[in-house]
Amino acid sequence: MSKLCVKCDKELDDSQFRMTKQKNRNPRLSSWCIPCTNNYNAKYYTENKSDIDYYNKNAFFTKKYGMTVEEVDYQISVRDNKCDICGQESDHRFKKLNVDHCHETNVVRGLLCFSCNVMIGQSKDNPEVLRKAADYLEKEH
Repeated sequence: MSKLCVKCDKELDDSQFRMTKQKNRNPRLSSWCIPCTNNYNAKYYTENKSDIDYYNKNAFFTKKYGMTVEEVDYQISVRDNKCDICGQESDHRFKKLNVDHCHETNVVRGLLCFSCNVMIGQSKDNPEVLRKAADYLEKEH
């Protein structure tokens, strides 16, 4: 079977159209073909990249931590971009500190550099493991 793309005005095979996923409506073939849809989306993303990136980042912080991007940025500036554990500026490839949180409650504990955040994560948030690691490091070998 074939269908007319309302964007490019070409008669194409049904396989060239995606199924829509609209709430409270039966799925149906999109009115634009896949190439037209992809071209439109690529152009839209290029023209609106900063708005889309901000929205996605803000939605992530709000959903995960209950904080906006501005609140996280404010907390970073209050700390002068210094890690709550080691006191160093953000390291690694990341220019900003990581939001550290309890993985059980999602409560934010502080802001950490990449290395300290990984250290906490690798210890599985277990203070006893970190105490044993500190004892190990203080032993004379």
